[in-house]
Amino acid sequence: MSKKRIILTVVIFLFLITSLRISWLYLHAKPETPLVQEGVLDLREWDGITEKPLSLDGEWAFYPNELIESTKDQGSVVYTLVPSKWTNLEEMESTYGYGTYHVTILLDHEQGETYGIRINSISSSSKLFVNGELVGQSGEPDKESKRYRPLNNPYTAYVETDGVHELELMIQVANFHHPHNGGITTSITFGEEDALNSEINLVENITIFACVIYLLHAFYGFILFFVGNRDRRLFFFSIVLICIVIGTLIGERFIYEWLSFTYEWRYNIVYVAGIVGGYSLLQCIRDLLPTIINKNVVRIYELICILALLLVGSLPITVNFHLEYFYLAYPLSRHCCSLVRCLKRS
Repeated sequence: MSKKRIILTVVIFLFLITSLRISWLYLHAKPETPLVQEGVLDLREWDGITEKPLSLDGEWAFYPNELIESTKDQGSVVYTLVPSKWTNLEEMESTYGYGTYHVTILLDHEQGETYGIRINSISSSSKLFVNGELVGQSGEPDKESKRYRPLNNPYTAYVETDGVHELELMIQVANFHHPHNGGITTSITFGEEDALNSEINLVENITIFACVIYLLHAFYGFILFFVGNRDRRLFFFSIVLICIVIGTLIGERFIYEWLSFTYEWRYNIVYVAGIVGGYSLLQCIRDLLPTIINKNVVRIYELICILALLLVGSLPITVNFHLEYFYLAYPLSRHCCSLVRCLKRS
């Protein structure tokens, strides 16, 4: 098979995969749902809550530079869009800081009795209170950076209404680590227990299925490498697939519920997977590159990858956050340039 045909096959494959992904997002797009307005979400006349969970997007009440548990302790309040960074507010000049988000959810008496709140990601620590009671947390928010404990695990909390059909959600957030994300920057999901669990399980099962397919192909590649003619492209292709599995599990964040990572290594493992995956992908296509690039540029890139791995393992996470482009975006840009050169050469 000619190199032109190989490249064309790869492009067609990527196009099909992308088309399937876009079709999946279109078919499973959430219907229009009520939005939070001035800190209140009224679901009393919305029957969709019994069928499918919704995102608590909209205009939340926010108490900057305060960590409170109930509206009885409230101080000065402003309104901010969720999800978004709190640096959009004049009161929060930096992504570093702390504050409390508040929303009131009004429910119908004929709706369910047990509800769930799914928090997928909040940098870098959070506590969830419902009607003044602590129901879930990740890390330990605090006003002092020395006392707070960073952790960004996904978690789901369940509450029973017990005849009360007004839920007061207070989410304490503190971040003294992540320089880019401050506040609630991803949607929070709310719904009846069964509907919420069904959606979480569906996403988890699809993710596991995709990862198993990737791992089977990686295992098959290793077998062909060790049993066959020792073509190193098979070996590195399998490494690329393993890195894709790691990236998929991290992207959907289920791996953080299955395995225990420190705050630092939950990010460092992303950087390591990106660097190793980028290096392995280059080894898969290096034979298609012009000779001068193959000999000189590839060697320089290999040294850069080694340097990047040493930096990830030795630098504190607060510094690694600032080097994310170097760890992740740089390998991608290099491969795009290499692919363009391959096309020109062909």
